Amino acid sequence: MAVQANPNATVAHFVVGAADLFSGDLRAAIESSGTALELDPFAVAAFASHGLSAGAHYLLEEYEEAIAHARNALAIRGGYLHARVILAASLARSGALQEAKAEIAEILRQSPEFTPDLINQPYQPEHFASLVEGLRLAGLDEDRIA
Repeated sequence: MAVQANPNATVAHFVVGAADLFSGDLRAAIESSGTALELDPFAVAAFASHGLSAGAHYLLEEYEEAIAHARNALAIRGGYLHARVILAASLARSGALQEAKAEIAEILRQSPEFTPDLINQPYQPEHFASLVEGLRLAGLDEDRIA
């Protein structure tokens, strides 16, 4: 309704994209977050729109796009843990294991108690499992995954 009422509402497009991502409509999530970024690439929440796109691309196994969006999010907000998690998993899935391990080290530096259960995003169970597997491939210790 908010997008219909104001098609230029950046935040409304972001929120719709978040709902799409977490309900499993990944292409719609990419479209909505892309619209938010087109409307205002310098918005306060631009880092989150990039993170949203990164997550959707990761789940679609489009790892290069996921890496690019995660890096854009981190360029805006270096401490954005969700983007760093997507980046680590995407790097691992794309075969860049050394870079993925470096991202895991940075995640643990930022959040020493990190486990995948601390990812505060309502992913679909199969999507969450894919993300956890990406983190495993990136070198996250098994005792943090169990």
